[in-house]
Amino acid sequence: VEAEIRSNFPDMEVELEEGRHGVFKVFLDGKKIFGRIPLFGSFPREGEITDKIQNMMGNQ
Repeated sequence: VEAEIRSNFPDMEVELEEGRHGVFKVFLDGKKIFGRIPLFGSFPREGEITDKIQNMMGNQ
């Protein structure tokens, strides 16, 4: 996911923070745009985070 964001948005700052217990979250400007909790979700499909970022940026 990090490589996808860096590739599609080279000017965007990407910060990684190690999660616990398999929890995976993606935030944009302080808003959660993706979240995964073990047993209840999956990791984002290819391009899903890019789509969400583009949608949020288009709504600003």
